[in-house]
Amino acid sequence: MLRTLKKHPRPVEVVVTNHYALVDGDLCVGCEVCLDRCQMDAITMGEDGTAQVNLDRCIGCGLCVTTCDVEAMTLEPKSPGDRREPPAKAQLTLMELARKRGKSLVPLAVMRGS
Repeated sequence: MLRTLKKHPRPVEVVVTNHYALVDGDLCVGCEVCLDRCQMDAITMGEDGTAQVNLDRCIGCGLCVTTCDVEAMTLEPKSPGDRREPPAKAQLTLMELARKRGKSLVPLAVMRGS
């Protein structure tokens, strides 16, 4: 599933997450461990040699945070207006994505009642 998600141009649109990674540029030593750890390729190195997070790709998983030895990476909560309630069933997520693309997943809608 993560491989497929990684191919999406904006993984943050697909995953319901209420956090994002943030880099403290003053603490970042440019070790690049977070680049290897990020499964969405959301982190790059800036011209100043510190990590930068692409918020269109960051799914707020926190893997970069757990491997940052200098604690330059943190997870921050999204603003209340950007937070989303996780769906009760995965089918609802698929249906919403299809609706946004202008498609219908009628068989899934029928399964919703079960």
